[in-house]
Amino acid sequence: MSIKGAALIAGAYEHPLREIPDKSLAQVHAEVALGAVADAGLTMADVDGYFCAGDAPGFGAISMADHLGLRLSYMDSTETGGSSYLAHVGHAATAIAAGKCHVAFGQHADPREAGRMSSLPAPVPAVNPETKPFWEATTRHELLLKRCDSREAVIWYPRQVCPACSSTATTWFPASGRGMIYSFTVVRRGQGYRGVGPYMLAYVELEEGPRLLTNIVDCNPDDVAIGDPVEVVFHETEQKRHCPASSVDDPQGG
Repeated sequence: MSIKGAALIAGAYEHPLREIPDKSLAQVHAEVALGAVADAGLTMADVDGYFCAGDAPGFGAISMADHLGLRLSYMDSTETGGSSYLAHVGHAATAIAAGKCHVAFGQHADPREAGRMSSLPAPVPAVNPETKPFWEATTRHELLLKRCDSREAVIWYPRQVCPACSSTATTWFPASGRGMIYSFTVVRRGQGYRGVGPYMLAYVELEEGPRLLTNIVDCNPDDVAIGDPVEVVFHETEQKRHCPASSVDDPQGG
């Protein structure tokens, strides 16, 4: 198959800074993405193909695509070292020529230090400039959320860019800390909380709307049911940061 004339580079963006200690890797990726797409005269809603190698934070390209709020028909995370990004240009042109996507976007940013796990039941959270206000609030036993000022919609997980409209006008606000159990599972043997079991993993739907993946604590797992009201509690880690969990207010049959 020939790709000649089937694709072109419509926009490009190079971040003006080289050392950015006050921003997370995801923030830098997002700024580069918004800059390149704007240079092409497009929006993030136009992008349906995404190309990124191992420097993407989280679980790689999948996490970054979610962070940007992309709705994709094609994604490529080929890793070939320093030549990955040259390979991605060719892969993007081929994907467009084959009809797998129409607007492809590729990016690169230097990786930062990853988070670590502690030997305590609660993991030590990885804190970066983008999430620092959230974790600082947990030391005061406060749960902060972010709201998109353009749509007045609550964003979870916390990030600078709204995944729905790509607006960077986002604001922190205190959450009530109350919600209900949307779904849960009881882990009787696992590697999560070492030496502690059984424990519960659950999606909790907050009063403000978002669903958080968290732990249900301070209860008998056999007494918990979907729909039970919960409220946030905070577990201290060895680095004095706190991980939010949920405690059942009035478990069914409790």
